[in-house]
Amino acid sequence: MPQAQPQAAYQNVDAAKAKELIDSDKNLQLIDVREEYEFAEGYIPGAKLIPIDQLTSRMNEIDKNKPVLVYCAVGSRSASAAEVLAQSGYTNVYNFATGISSWPYETQK
Repeated sequence: MPQAQPQAAYQNVDAAKAKELIDSDKNLQLIDVREEYEFAEGYIPGAKLIPIDQLTSRMNEIDKNKPVLVYCAVGSRSASAAEVLAQSGYTNVYNFATGISSWPYETQK
């Protein structure tokens, strides 16, 4: 009987947990999957912009051996991005489930 494949997984986090991860883990890769015009309106400090439609072609820019936190505006695109990363072998993936629209902390422009 064939073994069931483990499900690709990522962890959803809220703003407080996302902030804690950013502040406590210097290896964390913070990826903004919104569009360039959205990023220009404000982003979480330290974020790298990789729009969702470029994610698969730019995955080589994200280290599989380091944790990854993805976010977008409200959490929909980042959930898709987290799923793609998890299915591609990334094992430490977090999705900021409510997006930058619910980020009460500092942003940059």
